[in-house]
Amino acid sequence: MPNATKRMPPESLERLRSLVAAIQSRKADVRLGARAARALASIVDAPGQTAICSISEVAEAAGVNASTLTRLSKKLGYSGFNEFQDVFRQHVADQQHFYSEQARRLLRGGGKAAPARSIAERIAEDETANIAGALQELDAEALGAAAQLLIAARRVRAYGARQMHAVAYFLSYGLGMLRSDVGLLGSSEHGMAHGLAQLEQGDALIVVGCSPYTRGTVDTARTAAGEGMDVIALTDSHASPLAAVARYTFVCDTGGSYFSNSSAALIVLAEILLTTLAERLGARTVQQLRRREALISQLGIEF
Repeated sequence: MPNATKRMPPESLERLRSLVAAIQSRKADVRLGARAARALASIVDAPGQTAICSISEVAEAAGVNASTLTRLSKKLGYSGFNEFQDVFRQHVADQQHFYSEQARRLLRGGGKAAPARSIAERIAEDETANIAGALQELDAEALGAAAQLLIAARRVRAYGARQMHAVAYFLSYGLGMLRSDVGLLGSSEHGMAHGLAQLEQGDALIVVGCSPYTRGTVDTARTAAGEGMDVIALTDSHASPLAAVARYTFVCDTGGSYFSNSSAALIVLAEILLTTLAERLGARTVQQLRRREALISQLGIEF
């Protein structure tokens, strides 16, 4: 009998993460036992460790033995663990040059500067495609539930590092227009531990993060979830390490011609979440905004 067609293994960590998400939702054509699936998810969640550790060390961290990893690698289509590990090694190497690689792709035209109009059209097309993809991925039921969670929580904090801090700030500001006890988590003076210590079980944390993920963002989300806080993630993949600990996850692509992560789709997701929440609050939204307007007038802020 002829041999079965060999499975083509995921050639990148992003594709591997997508496969993990598909396996978890039972949409993949590969089937794994519960233990192997948990091990794969934990391995994919720690690419740096997987890239540099021996098979025995990776297996121990994942709670399985080395032979299980060998079988798992082959089941995914790799020749063995070494080929599987190469995906993580390449990812780590690529992430060290994420921004310069983005710029290199932008400048790939042989040194000729593109016309400003051409750049503008390219960026706009990229962002339009990212927004369309986010809308296609959007789960209306999860959106409503997340909005209700943000209404019911006693306290809400938002967190994002580096460029994602801007999206977290946008969320914090917009949500603060609609309800009290909202803010950014932590500060440069006091740090994440101090910020998390102000929260408790039942409070909510919105985290924003995309590849390349910062260790601080992932650790903050994990710690918050472990402490019983409800985590809402805005990220770039259902296989993101933030999605792994979030109660609700909203996803959009952040790729494009820009030399860093494109963020327009994340802002649109934030606006959708905030507007859904405002509609759920009903008359209270008008009351909150009128009180805010009265204070603005009293302080003479606008003219």
